Amino acid sequence: LVVIGYVEVMVYMEEIFFSTTFGGETLSLAAARAVLDKLQREPVLDTLAARGRALADGTRARIEAAGLLDVVSVSGHPTWSFVVFADTPRYDVARLKTFFLQECLARGVLTLGSHNVCYALTDADVEHVLAAYDEVFTDLRAALDANDLDERLRCAPLRPLFQVRPAR
Repeated sequence: LVVIGYVEVMVYMEEIFFSTTFGGETLSLAAARAVLDKLQREPVLDTLAARGRALADGTRARIEAAGLLDVVSVSGHPTWSFVVFADTPRYDVARLKTFFLQECLARGVLTLGSHNVCYALTDADVEHVLAAYDEVFTDLRAALDANDLDERLRCAPLRPLFQVRPAR
């Protein structure tokens, strides 16, 4: 917030009480300082990059092992990567991603199809996610081969939040 005005008026600001909602707030400054101190003290950035690479590379390996290179890929930066789906002749991205999310959640992996790596993520966490992906991608391949993906869905397919409305 900035208060500006003519010098003749602004001199009175020294004589009145003027405050804003967050004028005396210092908690965010203390938090920022703590983060900067930790970044200097510990190998945060190197750890994020290493765990992110392990997660992204491991995901790619599982996609390839399941024979899904034409359907699923990984994109983004190692610290923030995305599992990306492509339409197949029979199933659209929404159905594929719905199945993926459903099966990940059933295995204790809470995801929306992205890997947002944080410093608290451990090697064991990465292994847990990749072990779930071993099963999920294998099951996705089986559903595609059997042409029964829709029957395996336990909910309606995802729908985009924002859509182009049809012309009236």
